[in-house]
Amino acid sequence: MEKQKSYDKEFKIYAVKLIEEKGRKVSETARGCGVRSNVIKAMGSASRPVTV
Repeated sequence: MEKQKSYDKEFKIYAVKLIEEKGRKVSETARGCGVRSNVIKAMGSASRPVTV
């Protein structure tokens, strides 16, 4: 079983900003960062505030 990778806060902020502020696609950003698109999607959803 492969150990789960963790990413530092700066990496997460960088990746999410590329999508939200620069308008890049999730798949394009993931490829450029060397990770799978589901990792980028999880970072994006974790960075959004929860509304109740």
